[in-house]
Amino acid sequence: MGQPKNLLQAIRSNLVQLHAVGVARALVSALDCVAAVVVGVLPLKETMEDISFSRLRNNMRNLIEGLNNVIQQESATRVCNLVSSGQGEEWIDWLRRLRNTWIHRGEQPVFMVDPNSLYGPSRALRAEVTWRLPEDPYVPEVWRMALERLQRKEEGSTGFLYPLREDAVSTFHELLKRSVNLIDAIGKELSEVWDWRRDNCRNQPVEDQWPIKNRYKEAIRKARFKGFAPNAMPSKPLYIVLCHPSDFKRWKTAALVDARDVAQVWGKFFSQMACDSSDVS
Repeated sequence: MGQPKNLLQAIRSNLVQLHAVGVARALVSALDCVAAVVVGVLPLKETMEDISFSRLRNNMRNLIEGLNNVIQQESATRVCNLVSSGQGEEWIDWLRRLRNTWIHRGEQPVFMVDPNSLYGPSRALRAEVTWRLPEDPYVPEVWRMALERLQRKEEGSTGFLYPLREDAVSTFHELLKRSVNLIDAIGKELSEVWDWRRDNCRNQPVEDQWPIKNRYKEAIRKARFKGFAPNAMPSKPLYIVLCHPSDFKRWKTAALVDARDVAQVWGKFFSQMACDSSDVS
């Protein structure tokens, strides 16, 4: 390929890997956030800090049995069917395995050149490089390469056994499309549930979803790390906060902007916790 002419060319392959890892991480994170929204809106007796989309897929049918209202049960069943969708194709589990491998394991080579696919029938150049992702991301790359070498028994053979049929760009496009469609469908169901609950059922299993009292006390008792800076920053109240409009909208919706809203909405929520934690200080 020759020496890179500039810094961008030098880091191009790293940028491709970073973007790919970012896509996988973002899609799985979006699904995990949806799982938390499902628990909060239906609502389900499940801890928010531990919930993930894969955990919800495994436990949701048991969790919805705890709903007493028929309307909530029917809505929860529809959401459950959506959450469980794709199990036959297993694309959600595959995406999660890909994310876990890329995030929690070492770097893997990502490009594979296929000389037979470089040129079309008229010898027109199709592509310089193709990138195909593995069928099972949990199988270590050295295993795949070793098995490929053993099967081909060629001295210079290196490659990846059992890759997906299409190139990685096509895989990512389909993952994005399916994730968006799934999240959109779940969101529409949850919107209907929320509209009904707003007028008919506002009970929320807060203690099951946020077992905060004991955790709050434990956090105060066990917290030891205060940071690295030798000079502590002054802990004065902030009078000016610069934030993105979307963050401000989220804080306002959560009743965190106006002091009266904070007292009315959050006062009761934290009152018992404050009493229980008074003996920890």
